[in-house]
Amino acid sequence: HTILSQKYSVCTTPLNYNTPLGITKTILNDLDIGYQVFIAEMGARYKNDIKELCQIVEPNYAIITSVGEQHLETFKSLDNIKKEKYKLAEYTSNIVIFNGEDQICFDFYTKSNKGKMIVGFNKKFDVWADDIQTNINGTSFCLHIKKYFISCKTKMLGLLNVQNILSASAMAYCLGLTIEEISKGIEKLQPVKHRMELLNVNDNLTLIDNSYNGNLQGSRESLHILGLMDGIKIVVTPGIVELGKEQSKLNFEFAKNIARIADKVIIVNEINKKSIYEGLISENFKTNNIFCIAKLDEVYEILNKFTKQKCCVLFYNDLPDNYK
Repeated sequence: HTILSQKYSVCTTPLNYNTPLGITKTILNDLDIGYQVFIAEMGARYKNDIKELCQIVEPNYAIITSVGEQHLETFKSLDNIKKEKYKLAEYTSNIVIFNGEDQICFDFYTKSNKGKMIVGFNKKFDVWADDIQTNINGTSFCLHIKKYFISCKTKMLGLLNVQNILSASAMAYCLGLTIEEISKGIEKLQPVKHRMELLNVNDNLTLIDNSYNGNLQGSRESLHILGLMDGIKIVVTPGIVELGKEQSKLNFEFAKNIARIADKVIIVNEINKKSIYEGLISENFKTNNIFCIAKLDEVYEILNKFTKQKCCVLFYNDLPDNYK
């Protein structure tokens, strides 16, 4: 939305309005004849969700960002998720943009006979980035689109955000923006609330709010950013949910990744407590640095013990509708 707004009048679904009801509500209440571009986020938890949304929107262009194990509980298998996500490519009339850093998306790109572009960190791709530098102030990189290139900077953090920016840049290029217009749009990007949002509370306390994300790939990126921070590193999480039979295994792996970065861990709720605890212990994480609480409200009492020193707290996947 931000990048395309350098040239067009753009309407987009707000927040997480990615269901038939949310998208329809946006079309009825917000989309009028003055807009030139309509962007719709499409979410899927069950078979045929993408098909239904495509029948509503009739997309001309599409981006497939990634295909992972999120919502494995409702889809039952990764194969079902792959089939559902690929429907977006099948129902798009013009060009589909694929994330070349995601193996399943790369396979989709190879399979598709539609107009298509591929983006990532490989110089053989249509749109790619190199010279990537990330610190607590944001990210800089060189953007390459076909034969053009330009230096870019953004307040967004991490490689996953660069990957998303590449997809948006490819879309903008397809719709006629110059690389200079795209770069100006990238510089105007603001972090989305609760998605890798960096908050400086005071001189001693920094928060990384990634509470709207909940998948293993995203957790690795969050932990990488936490590792760049100064002071005591604390992770607050209920773990990753809706993973069906894989939930214990993947939360065990999530915890092992946490143990390599964090100094202290606060586990919220009982759902994944056992898997996270055991994953931490398997990496020789000290038990006196693990805290288990029933509700998120209790976290502040624990944090107050440490905020007299410099510390950084990562909130990962604390959406209240994911657990009691």
